[in-house]
Amino acid sequence: MLLCIDIGNSNITLGLFREGEERPFYRGKLSAKIARSADEYAVALSGLMSLYNIKTDEITGCVIGSVVPALTGLLQSALEMLALPPVLTVGPGVKTGFGIRIDDPAELGADLVANTAAAVAAHGTPLILIDAGTATTVSLVDEQKYYRGTCILPGLRASAELLKESTALLPSVSLAPLTGEESAIGNNSAESIEKGLLWGNAILVDGFIEKYRAMLSEAPTVVATGGSAPLFLAGCKSKIVYDPDLTLKGLRRIWQLSKKRRK
Repeated sequence: MLLCIDIGNSNITLGLFREGEERPFYRGKLSAKIARSADEYAVALSGLMSLYNIKTDEITGCVIGSVVPALTGLLQSALEMLALPPVLTVGPGVKTGFGIRIDDPAELGADLVANTAAAVAAHGTPLILIDAGTATTVSLVDEQKYYRGTCILPGLRASAELLKESTALLPSVSLAPLTGEESAIGNNSAESIEKGLLWGNAILVDGFIEKYRAMLSEAPTVVATGGSAPLFLAGCKSKIVYDPDLTLKGLRRIWQLSKKRRK
């Protein structure tokens, strides 16, 4: 089986794929903490695998996609301690199945590379990709399979935290997913913040989708991922496919393409 590790700013997401299966049969999370040592990550990984009766000798491949360079080496060392197979790390030179047309392709985050690899394989092109996590990104892939660029915005939950920290009188809010039917007007402070954050993200994403569509000659498929996406997608007018496993699927796709290249 293949172990895929997505290292983000807030969490480290793990996915295990059995050969021939398109979705991970196991999905787990660790908090992303630079202060942890490689030993601590090795213990945490070993504990998770033991909890779900996964033996290290069953893992035949490992791939890492990371947007936190300081954590990449720690996880690589942790995997070595567990005697797992050599790790493929997503970066310049790996085969992805699409081209990149931005000023410096090396700047493109491993998460966006993985999302694009998975979406291109599953849906073809053109594509508009939304990743709503710690930050929200909206990316464009054109008809010729070229990644054309992205916009990066504060994530929904990060925006909520910033609003609370920056204002003395506004309360903290709990965010319930939109149904798309409720009013966009709040009648008290907490409700007003919640409506503003959720409907604001829905309207914002719709606006970027409209802008990006105008750059294409064909209608794109719009695909979303990320933990915050289900909170506001129902408020979007656009038809959007939500795939919570898109990044892990993309890491698996990149590993498959790399394996074919080595043969």
